Amino acid sequence: MQLGLRTPLGPGEAACIAIASKRDWTIVTDDNDALKALSALYGDRDFSYERIRKLLIRAAVENLVTEAEANRIHDSMVSYGFWDSQRPFDH
Repeated sequence: MQLGLRTPLGPGEAACIAIASKRDWTIVTDDNDALKALSALYGDRDFSYERIRKLLIRAAVENLVTEAEANRIHDSMVSYGFWDSQRPFDH
């Protein structure tokens, strides 16, 4: 199946996609190629996904972490190479 991905998916991404599609679970990813592959597996059916920043915002709204903690988690991810530079909360 040709998906038009920029790069091949890694084994972890591929496993997450396979599990999410098989079990109809929400996947959390900021990888557009992973979302493209998941879309191909689902065809015309809708699938649930969240991006990292949205997940951190939801965690703070649900009082699982503070807004400051969500920002610190995001900053830590950026220090390890996460590409999204927009913090969940403007502080």
